[in-house]
Amino acid sequence: MTIQTPLEKLYYWKEQKPDQTFLRQPFNGEWIHYSWKKADDEIRRMAAYLRSLNLPPQSKIAIISKNCAHWIMSDLAIMMAGHISVPLYPTIPADLIRYCLEHCEAKVAFIGKLDDWSKQRSGLPDYVKGISYPFWTEEGYENWDDIIAKTEPYTENYIPNGKDVATIIYTSGTTGLPKGVVQTVHAFSYAASWALTEMKDLSNNERCLSDLRVARMGGGMLVEMGGLYCGATISFA
Repeated sequence: MTIQTPLEKLYYWKEQKPDQTFLRQPFNGEWIHYSWKKADDEIRRMAAYLRSLNLPPQSKIAIISKNCAHWIMSDLAIMMAGHISVPLYPTIPADLIRYCLEHCEAKVAFIGKLDDWSKQRSGLPDYVKGISYPFWTEEGYENWDDIIAKTEPYTENYIPNGKDVATIIYTSGTTGLPKGVVQTVHAFSYAASWALTEMKDLSNNERCLSDLRVARMGGGMLVEMGGLYCGATISFA
């Protein structure tokens, strides 16, 4: 069994089928398509921007959003920049947002598709840099589209070490304060690669619907990694 990292799969599909849709985002009654080439370009530009912040290697960068195309792209950009993603559940209250971000010592947070960020906003410490997604722009933060418009793409095909931490997923907090569960790059790579050997009937024209929260392990593995590894088109509810 050949084990490749998520970024290697991104590079592969971008070369194999650059113009085929990778991510489909519904907005205002229309579908917005991101091809493998376009997604790769935006991921590289955001990765270059994160690298320009000169953060220590393996810094923690949070994602606070419902499932959407830019959730996937920011997660991959964080990995390409050599950092660790910290996804938080989109309905988490402000006090737990602050607890998690302070606990993991987050440096940056992506703020995306949310029901009412005004009720959660106080949870973002002043020292954490906020970046808002397109379509769900929040005042006071740099916007994704503005950043990629002024940033040249990162050109190297960066491949993280399998022992590097890929993500820290916090538990819900129903049994006390949330606990950060550490997952390595190899954990994701091995699980997704092994799954493909078991599901031999999957083709690279599969379609996935993202419904399970990608901020949790089930949604992240089944939809984000599953779609990425088999070259599927991922649509969002």
